[in-house]
Amino acid sequence: MDMKIKNLPLNKEKMDSFTQNALKKIWVSKREDDENARQINFHEWLLVSDNLYNVKLFINKLKNSLKKHNHRIHNEKQFKNMIASILYNNSL
Repeated sequence: MDMKIKNLPLNKEKMDSFTQNALKKIWVSKREDDENARQINFHEWLLVSDNLYNVKLFINKLKNSLKKHNHRIHNEKQFKNMIASILYNNSL
């Protein structure tokens, strides 16, 4: 399943709707599997003690700097999730 759907040897004629729907479902499931694998790898990366310590240290420094500039964090869990997603998106 490593071969891309675009590179499948298909007829150049118009595909029937059953084949089109099957290819769409294969593409969607492959994309979801890739996304799940990336999330699992990121969670494993976070669970390494050094990385988790560095992320916590970064979040604490960020909270302290926001407090110094009179900004309040209303939802701390959402704030941590936002920081984790930013780190994840920039670590790829």
